[in-house]
Amino acid sequence: MTSRRTWVLSLGALVLVATQARADTSAAPALVRGGDELQDTVDWMAGPRWSGPRAADVVCFGAHRVLPAGLSYHALGHYDRRLPCPTPAVAVVAGIFDSDEAVTTALRAAPAIAPGYPWVTHTDAAGLEGPRGIAVVVKLFASREEAERFRATSVGHALALVPVAVPSPDRRSPIGTHVAAARPVRAYSAEALESVEDEALSALLWRGRGWRARYRAERSRRLATLTPLCEIAPDRLFSLPADDPDGYRFQRQWRPVRCGAARAWVPLSATRSEAVVWLHRDGRPRLTQVSSVECDTPTFTTWELDGRERRAARVELPGGC
Repeated sequence: MTSRRTWVLSLGALVLVATQARADTSAAPALVRGGDELQDTVDWMAGPRWSGPRAADVVCFGAHRVLPAGLSYHALGHYDRRLPCPTPAVAVVAGIFDSDEAVTTALRAAPAIAPGYPWVTHTDAAGLEGPRGIAVVVKLFASREEAERFRATSVGHALALVPVAVPSPDRRSPIGTHVAAARPVRAYSAEALESVEDEALSALLWRGRGWRARYRAERSRRLATLTPLCEIAPDRLFSLPADDPDGYRFQRQWRPVRCGAARAWVPLSATRSEAVVWLHRDGRPRLTQVSSVECDTPTFTTWELDGRERRAARVELPGGC
């Protein structure tokens, strides 16, 4: 009897930086271009109420019967959001590496064949058997036969098949940030962001619906005054130890990178942190991400994808405080 387990969405160990998106409540959402990550940071309280991906909307198998990118057993704490898809049995990888530089080289050479791929994750988080390290996953398959057929058609790429097992419940695998935007992403110092993300600004958000526009306007005004430490080129990896306190600083709205030797941050919604890319029944890919955690309750946001650009979001509001 074949075992079919459900996999928790996007809970890999590394962060994938993508282009910035806007939470938009209009009927015809505008395409948000990269490079606007400060002016267009997502207000997670905007957007229609939504209960997450419905089973009837999710297409588990794409071209070559590839599974969604970012599937992992790991959940955010005890939070479960699951896609109704089979357990991955085999990962097709461009390699497993022990340095940021090696991952960067592999990413730039790996084929981007399906939405969300290549996917960067630590082997501990994804349950990849064999050597430990950072894996550049080209595709996930539910059977070895499907993976073998795909590899046979991938002429010009040295790809390996790695069995997938149930990952260890140990959630302390290394984390990091993988910059994979269509264009460079601006990064900011902690001191600069502390001038924006303060308690006085947050208090505006909780005064009620009439204050949210003021919150967004004031936040945008403050962000526009900041000078970035640097711009991060696409397809660079920045590793972090599992216990790094900066991993979820600024209430998860920013993710850590490095500008030379200095620590800096890029917007959460410019990343693939705790996200999964899946195919909708309308034929267009979606990205679902843990976009906030308040009072021990997660908020999930889903975007339509157009290449590496994100269209307007649908937001699942938390039960909350």
